[in-house]
Amino acid sequence: MRTLILSFLLMFVMGIGFAQKNLREGIVITLSGDTLHGDIEYRTDAINAKQCVFYTEGATEAKTYLPGEISAYRFLDNGRYYVSRTVPTDDNLFEQTLFLEYLVRGQMSVYYLPIVNGGLFYFENEEGKLAVSRSTPRNATKEERRNALNEAYAILNGSTKAREMLWEKGLSPQNATQLTAAYNNEVCPDGQCEIFKYRAKKRPQADRTLCWVLKTGYIHYVDRSSNAIRTVGGNKRVKIEMQPSFSLSAGIDYYLPRLSKGLLMQAYLDYAHSTGEYIKSYLYEGTTFHADEFTLKVGPAYQLPIWKVQPRISLGVSASIEKNTIPFDDDAIDGNVNFGDYIGLGAYIPLSKGALLVDVEYAAYATWQCGYNDRWNADLNKLSFSVGYQF
Repeated sequence: MRTLILSFLLMFVMGIGFAQKNLREGIVITLSGDTLHGDIEYRTDAINAKQCVFYTEGATEAKTYLPGEISAYRFLDNGRYYVSRTVPTDDNLFEQTLFLEYLVRGQMSVYYLPIVNGGLFYFENEEGKLAVSRSTPRNATKEERRNALNEAYAILNGSTKAREMLWEKGLSPQNATQLTAAYNNEVCPDGQCEIFKYRAKKRPQADRTLCWVLKTGYIHYVDRSSNAIRTVGGNKRVKIEMQPSFSLSAGIDYYLPRLSKGLLMQAYLDYAHSTGEYIKSYLYEGTTFHADEFTLKVGPAYQLPIWKVQPRISLGVSASIEKNTIPFDDDAIDGNVNFGDYIGLGAYIPLSKGALLVDVEYAAYATWQCGYNDRWNADLNKLSFSVGYQF
């Protein structure tokens, strides 16, 4: 099993160089106003601002459009809309033609451009006046915030609520959308203003590639049998019987839509507090001990993106440190370092926010015995059940 998993991991890493295209249904609006239907390659925000790779319906070859070559393009699945605009850069020293993400159109419109360490936001009123502001880090001083938000604050002078939202929360795509909508609602209370929100309220999974996960579960130590007999203190023979225990886990699910829609990498840190008993030993028989175990697991998983409840399979390699809390004499075992691999089956159940995860996992380890001179090469097998929440 270990050889199979390591081979799979090697193939997985090599496969990154042959990434599949992440195509979504979309439209391209030409400079003459014609609308072309087809598929658009979805990339990161930064790449989306620089190019549009478009496949017309039925075509096998793509056409790459640069800013200025088309008027706009739009993804139909989540409404992200990019328009070609010539705008000043962050330092206002020169202008550049880029694809800006259109967040809101109305009496006050706003566009978004991702940059290093944040984003630029272009507010445009009905007279065509443009104000440029940028997002600020949380630890920015009041003076830094004032300098970054000054132009946006000035152009939003028709709405007290929008100004308050700007100063309290700063600028992000979500808050820029909300405060611009608030501005339009306040300056046009009769509802006659034209307001379009292009960024979907709920971001699709391919947009939100990094997800945090918390789990709790139950671990059963499956089979130590004769392998559980350890030699300590020369001729002393000790057999260990482990009891089931509960565990806590925290980690990340990192989706890889460029490789495959359902492929992801997982990394988790597990903690388990277990109890055990030394048996079949004339010296330690019946003695109960406690152990704390920390396990790091890393590996790929595949989530079948067909049904609403999506099956998942995972596998990978892991390492754990086990520390016994009750020492004996100098020859006794006081801890272990375990190396192994795991395979798991589970289900991804989407909720209104986040998702519920249910998993069962089998792991096999080889153990390095600490506290004694010899290595113990026996296998430790574990079967675990867990329920978690993906944020």
